[in-house]
Amino acid sequence: MITIVLLPFQRHEQRHCNTWNFTRLFHLCRAVLLIGIFVGPPHQTLALSSSTSNNQKNKMKIIQQVVLEKEGGQQRCLWMPSSDINEKPPIVLLGGMAQSIAAWEHQHLPALHDATTATGGRSVLLYEARGQGPPSSSSSSDYTNVSLPAQASYLMETIDKVIGFTTTTTTTSSPKVDLVGFSLGGRIAMATALLYPDRIRSLHLTGVAAERSILGRLTVASWKDHVSRDSSLTSFAWSVLLATYSSATLDRLQHDGKLQSILDFIARQNTPEGLLALLEQTHTDSTSSSLSAGDDEWSTVAMARRICALQPPLSGNLCVGRFDQDMAPLKEVERLTHILGWKSPYIIEGCGHAVPMEQPRLWRKHLLECLEEQEVAE
Repeated sequence: MITIVLLPFQRHEQRHCNTWNFTRLFHLCRAVLLIGIFVGPPHQTLALSSSTSNNQKNKMKIIQQVVLEKEGGQQRCLWMPSSDINEKPPIVLLGGMAQSIAAWEHQHLPALHDATTATGGRSVLLYEARGQGPPSSSSSSDYTNVSLPAQASYLMETIDKVIGFTTTTTTTSSPKVDLVGFSLGGRIAMATALLYPDRIRSLHLTGVAAERSILGRLTVASWKDHVSRDSSLTSFAWSVLLATYSSATLDRLQHDGKLQSILDFIARQNTPEGLLALLEQTHTDSTSSSLSAGDDEWSTVAMARRICALQPPLSGNLCVGRFDQDMAPLKEVERLTHILGWKSPYIIEGCGHAVPMEQPRLWRKHLLECLEEQEVAE
């Protein structure tokens, strides 16, 4: 049994908000009452900037924390619906392995929503995969199956329950989405596109390569030891930062006195059990595996070959940091784009693997440009 928990958190930017779509809010609240309301812990309200028209400034912005209670634990996401009745396909954001929704919430969710509102209106769903995130306070978690195909199933179930349930479209067909995935999130996006091709309009991948370098593969293998031996996740957090951030970013974070707070955040927002399950079930290029990266059907290379064969073809793009030499080396990213049949990857300067965190504005700018190109192509 699945219980949807919608926790709206509103902020009035103006005293008057008569231009907001109250019909949508009415139907959303009625849906919550029909399913059952669960009162959870308070969630921090986001202050959303608005640089558009006066009508949009008068709108009441809303973010909803959505918790799906299901067998095996909770599934969390943040849902920011568009008030545009002619909205474009929703954006679904999938973060990296050690990233909870809190890692993206303040940095990208409001900015992406506001930017897309200025160009026609898009809803944004920020999703936390099974195995990601902090310990659940209300239920135990089952990490028996957090493989890529299982993650795709969990994701699509959430999309159906959240986006499909709250949409105001009058069509009977299920809504298509644009999947935006970083690192592990990118590979989950690829698996989802394979299993549900009729539900995905486009893929936007960051930090995903055909293979990691040998140092990258050894680093991922060492993470299993880190999470197995150190329940505080301190050593794991250090290893993640050193492997994914550029030296310039690390120097800046240390200079600004933010390095320790980020380490504490990574350790606090993850569990050893969830991380170990993800490492064991979603990484097929381990040095201890008897299979090469291309032999497993859910390896990045194998998925790319199958995506390339989809009809109609699935459009997409790849983005990579200039200094990502091990987790997604440029040469291997270029090889992946060739297999997928996409154009050359977009390189963002001044960052390593963690492009959306190191260069958030440039990353969002590239994503929005790609989405606009998709609109023109259609």
